[in-house]
Amino acid sequence: MIRDVKKNPPIVRQISLSLMVVSLAVTLAALIFGGNLLENLNNWLLNSINSAQLLTVIVGIVVFLLSFAVFRTNEKDPKKLRHILRYRWLYAMLLGAGAYYFIFKLLPVLNLKIIFQNYSPTLARNGRVEWLDPILLSFKQFFTYRDFPMLLKNTLSLAVLNILFYFPVPIMLALLLNEIKNMPFKRVTQSVLYLPHFVSWTVLGSIMLMLLGPSPNGLINSLIKNAGGTEIPFMMSEEWFRPMYIIELIWKESGWGTIIYLAALSGVDEQLYEASVIDGAGRFKQLLHITLPCILPTIITLLILRMGSFLDSGFDQIYLMLNSYNRDVATVFDTYVYDVGLTGTITAPAGTTNYSYSATVGVFRSVVSLILVVTSNALAKLAGEEGVY
Repeated sequence: MIRDVKKNPPIVRQISLSLMVVSLAVTLAALIFGGNLLENLNNWLLNSINSAQLLTVIVGIVVFLLSFAVFRTNEKDPKKLRHILRYRWLYAMLLGAGAYYFIFKLLPVLNLKIIFQNYSPTLARNGRVEWLDPILLSFKQFFTYRDFPMLLKNTLSLAVLNILFYFPVPIMLALLLNEIKNMPFKRVTQSVLYLPHFVSWTVLGSIMLMLLGPSPNGLINSLIKNAGGTEIPFMMSEEWFRPMYIIELIWKESGWGTIIYLAALSGVDEQLYEASVIDGAGRFKQLLHITLPCILPTIITLLILRMGSFLDSGFDQIYLMLNSYNRDVATVFDTYVYDVGLTGTITAPAGTTNYSYSATVGVFRSVVSLILVVTSNALAKLAGEEGVY
């Protein structure tokens, strides 16, 4: 029996829609027309706002988002309220994670206005930050600067290698672990595979240096030299940087990546395997026609989520591998933002400050990641899969 659920009053939806249209119009007007509107808004944000106003703005945003969520759904269901009260401590555990994402992910978005400014902390403290003219000057300089082709090539190269070589490894490991029937041996193997994930990139970098560094400190090169061969510059060569990047990533993270796939494999109905045995299917045919199709939604979901960090090459790993010998192939968006915005070892183009320029690079990477997620999710739905939203 389908219960007739009363919708929210139309006036509520109209109010929420009006608020959205007004806020969007003000934002677009500020970004497009600039001038006094942007200047006044900037002065208010830098000089006039106090803690009470900031708290009011934050509370207003949260209340608006919650209200909009309520307006879009049906009238309150008493059963849902009882469910929330019953599991209130589980919901309370979400507050810490919610606060983390709100403080460190959402609030910094309020300061993205610096990509349209000649921003520096000293000028901001004195309220003398000027807006760029034209307003998108930092983007123009980024796309036309000499470093952009190198950054794009290096980042895309590592991203493609990541998808082609690293992404399938946890799937294959999970399939192999699923075939192990000796449970004590399986648990020990899983523990060994999980351990590298808990080793920091700094420790791993030291281990790789002791193994693959130049002799006499590097073990491999010392053995090669003692055998009469020529040392291989694993850590100081442009040709070896990308293979070393993928090898380190697979060794450290592939075991940890099997957890989700093993959870998906545990949900496969055993009766499917029993029926296939009766039909004469071997282990390989069971893998092709039962196991892989059953975990395919999980694979596609993780691939879509991976697209969100497609241009995220891993700052810790690359920065520890970076040196003067491989800088031309190892410098990616992550390390470039750090060198420009924080250390100042790379100077921004004329007309923008290091802070504004590095923020522009970060925004570009985020926008590209968003487009990739939306596109891959749409393609997954066209292929008949559920996607992530």
